[in-house]
Amino acid sequence: MEKIKTQEKKNSGLKNFLSIIILLLASAIVIFLLVKDDIDGLVDALAHTKWIFVVYALGLMFLVYMLDAVCLLLFTREFKRDYSFKEAMQNVMIGAFFSGITPSATGGQFVQAYAFSKSGVSVEKSSTILVLMYIMYQFGTIFCSGVALLFFYGKASELIPNVNLFGMDVSFVGLILIGFLINLCAMLLPLWISYSKLANKLVVGIVKLLNKIKIVKKPDETIEKVNLKITGYRNNLSSIKGRGKTVAVSFAITVVRFIVYFAITYFVALGLGVEYGSLDFALVCAFACFVYMLSMFIVIPGGSGGAEAFFALFFANILVSVTGTSLVNPGMILWRFVSFYIPLIICSIVTIVFNKRKNTHLMREVPDEFRWIFYRHHKKEEEKNELQNNEN
Repeated sequence: MEKIKTQEKKNSGLKNFLSIIILLLASAIVIFLLVKDDIDGLVDALAHTKWIFVVYALGLMFLVYMLDAVCLLLFTREFKRDYSFKEAMQNVMIGAFFSGITPSATGGQFVQAYAFSKSGVSVEKSSTILVLMYIMYQFGTIFCSGVALLFFYGKASELIPNVNLFGMDVSFVGLILIGFLINLCAMLLPLWISYSKLANKLVVGIVKLLNKIKIVKKPDETIEKVNLKITGYRNNLSSIKGRGKTVAVSFAITVVRFIVYFAITYFVALGLGVEYGSLDFALVCAFACFVYMLSMFIVIPGGSGGAEAFFALFFANILVSVTGTSLVNPGMILWRFVSFYIPLIICSIVTIVFNKRKNTHLMREVPDEFRWIFYRHHKKEEEKNELQNNEN
């Protein structure tokens, strides 16, 4: 048994290491393909960059983490009054690191739940907190992308060119709309499944159908697991009741957080020398929102490759110098380093310090109970004791 656990730790560490390699390779390949025909122009643009604006952009990125930490703090203090901002900031940055190095950002919340446990927050409570954070994040994404589409869909149609892929003329403006609808469904579907009897019947029917075509081997066991997750998600959602003010404030903070994140591109553009009068702050934020929304569908860690390509496509007609020279490639590189690579390095340092101080090995292992954080373990005895303590 000990050998198996040791092997699992090694495999987990290897997966994280390979994810980082894939992340770096995907970005390097796409950046090379985009800039290989204009290396001299890239070097010249970076040589004349006003770095103070890049510093401002980097400051905005860490303001994003601070706003995330405030939101996390608000929810956590509903359960643990002495939870500190420092702990929240540490939790957010550890989560950002693991989200950045795992496919589709799937690894961050498990590690955050584990980090919570080191601050005295149980897995049941951390599950609720992280579900609420996830919901705020989803609502914030939908709200910002919806506003961006409402006011700038026409501009996107004018400024974002179609691309020929495998002989087909692909409209990325159309993909933006599809991406918005997918995100909307991703937000509403869990809510519908959690509260609709019809949805539960459909889930059972789908599992049985998959069993008939030999995709699912143990239908009863699968249905039970799905029901447990649905119940857990619904129980987590029930925690919103009585916390309307906290939810409203957290949603407002999340929207501000996204605006700050999208504004990074604006300051990068100013640093490269794009004329101030030709830059529309709202338009730049809207296009940055579109890049972010589509990058979410790239399964490679950090959205690497796709994020760079989308940025280069969407800002090709916006990041232009006074003389008409394209600044999109240096803009893409600076934006990516400011919004992803430099923060990832700093977050990795925070993770290393956490490992040392708490005697953990987050790169190699996360205990099993934290890998299913969206399923709350309802232990009747614990709930009964907690209820009695509240009454006393």
